[in-house]
Amino acid sequence: MTTIKSATLYPVCYDCGSVQAPIPTAPADGKEFGLLEIQAMVHGYVELLTLDDDTIMLFNEDGQMKNFKYNPTASLISQTALVGNVLHCLPKQFP
Repeated sequence: MTTIKSATLYPVCYDCGSVQAPIPTAPADGKEFGLLEIQAMVHGYVELLTLDDDTIMLFNEDGQMKNFKYNPTASLISQTALVGNVLHCLPKQFP
């Protein structure tokens, strides 16, 4: 089984359908993401997944019902089938 180490510099966004490198991103205030900011990034309501390394992934909770594209990079890191854009960050970056 192939594994990918998660990024060491957070936060990053895994663009749906992309197998390229994660896209570095930053909260508008430079400290933590606001709910509306994340909803705009994932295109809807936000679901949170805590990973074994104590980082979190935020993604659209209705993405599968809305037929968003499979996100191979985020899915491989989380070992969960994820769709759409996924924000990967530290818990302190999300209130």
